[in-house]
Amino acid sequence: MEPPVGVAQRKATALGVLAQKVLLPGASVLEPFVARLRERVDARLCRLLGRQLTSIQQAQLEALLQVPPGARYWGAVKERSFTYDGGDAPSKK
Repeated sequence: MEPPVGVAQRKATALGVLAQKVLLPGASVLEPFVARLRERVDARLCRLLGRQLTSIQQAQLEALLQVPPGARYWGAVKERSFTYDGGDAPSKK
């Protein structure tokens, strides 16, 4: 993996691109590209994290994602309050 590019190097690159009058893609081109990239990264992150869960953690996560009948999603999420003690699973406050 390459190290992050420094600020000075980014400025020099930007000035070089401007001096050469390089035509860069506009926001309408970049926006769908970034959206697709974010979806791919999110899916990969979920896969990687999901592989590391124990069966107990998987069951607890599934329980967190269930919305009780008649409840609104955000209200159901806000009602749950969990802490992590460093063990296998978070404990309810």
